[in-house]
Amino acid sequence: MFSSCLVGFFRFPLLSKTCMLGSTDVKTLFVQTGKDVLLEIMDPDAVKDYILLAWRVKKKESKTELLVSFSSDKKPTVHGRYTKTAFPQTNFSVILKNLQKADSGLYDAQMTTSEQVILVTYNITVLDPVSPVKLTVEPVSSSPDSCNVTVSCTTDDYTISSTLTCTNQTCTNQGDKSEITPSAAHLHIYLSDDSITCNHSNQVNWTTATAPINLLCPTNPDCLCVKRITYIFRFERTQIF
Repeated sequence: MFSSCLVGFFRFPLLSKTCMLGSTDVKTLFVQTGKDVLLEIMDPDAVKDYILLAWRVKKKESKTELLVSFSSDKKPTVHGRYTKTAFPQTNFSVILKNLQKADSGLYDAQMTTSEQVILVTYNITVLDPVSPVKLTVEPVSSSPDSCNVTVSCTTDDYTISSTLTCTNQTCTNQGDKSEITPSAAHLHIYLSDDSITCNHSNQVNWTTATAPINLLCPTNPDCLCVKRITYIFRFERTQIF
């Protein structure tokens, strides 16, 4: 939370030294790099009899900056270097466009009357989308009824593996495997009814690769175990406001 009632942008003789919070809740948002986000006041009807309403941002290791301010006649002003990225909307909301990782930080709306009230605070983290994931199946050993395979999930910066025993219908192992990658994403191998899946995800995006189980261990006894196979596929999820 911002620590000062008066942040140095504006000073009014009517202001007291009291700093009151409209809400102590901090709304956490994860935004994909290059996407837009909407900052809004949940109850715009509560904004009345004010001198100034200001959207501010406190980024990591930097001073608090003013984004957009609304005067008492609701006329908006975009400040400084945010003229190309911050776009005022109705009801005192603001759209931030083309967010980059350097834009991560705490954003709040401060209303100035005879005192200053924080109406809403957002903790915004901007993340790159995860890389595609590659699922590789390597034969280990086989019998007429089943085969053992090593399944590997590989991303740009990490690999996890699990050994499975498969028939032409099912696979078994010691359980799902899941780890956190050096880029703080989540890498997961898991089994469903008829497939093996690798999932690479973070809070804004995911990619998956899936191998059908019936291709891993064919029913033909002369074909003891599958040869090395690789699957790459991609799905995306993005945040929509």
